[in-house]
Amino acid sequence: MEENLKDFLITKREAMQNSALIIIDLQAFIKKLAKKAEPYGWDKIIENNRALIAAFDQANQPVYLVTVEPKILWKSAKEAFSRMILQDELDNNSRSHKLVKFGPSAFKQSDDDLADELKKLSVSKIYVTGVSMSNGVVKTAKDGAESAFESFIIEDACADRKLKNYQKTLTEIPEFGKVIKTKEIIEELNKNV
Repeated sequence: MEENLKDFLITKREAMQNSALIIIDLQAFIKKLAKKAEPYGWDKIIENNRALIAAFDQANQPVYLVTVEPKILWKSAKEAFSRMILQDELDNNSRSHKLVKFGPSAFKQSDDDLADELKKLSVSKIYVTGVSMSNGVVKTAKDGAESAFESFIIEDACADRKLKNYQKTLTEIPEFGKVIKTKEIIEELNKNV
């Protein structure tokens, strides 16, 4: 019995060690476009994502801050459009990576091969947050699941322009992944530090 408990604890710890946080489109320009961040509001979404970055950092797990940058924009417009709200977290964390995408999915619409990079880091679980829940977040999580990652969406670290889009997306997630809360993943990460 003691042997089984030890194996269970090791397996649980290893599972969290093979995790990555992927934050989608928390950009200043998008915040201006989507004045409301349904259902939690911008302040709560930013606060939860900062807490998640700190927890993943403390657990030595990678964090990907993903920005959308339409290819049709000229260089100065791209820089202004893709300025991240969480730039300080990127600058102050050696395990944080910036990824630029050109459409909704960080897996399928980027010049980087995110799936290959995560597999090289032995990541098996992805935790996706950001905006918009009904577009970039859900498409990234779904494409991650299709790339053989166990996929989670941290629902209280996500937002959408419209509450009905956010709520509808929550009903679609069980088809490919799981929905959890910020507090749950932080507690799990803290158990394994």
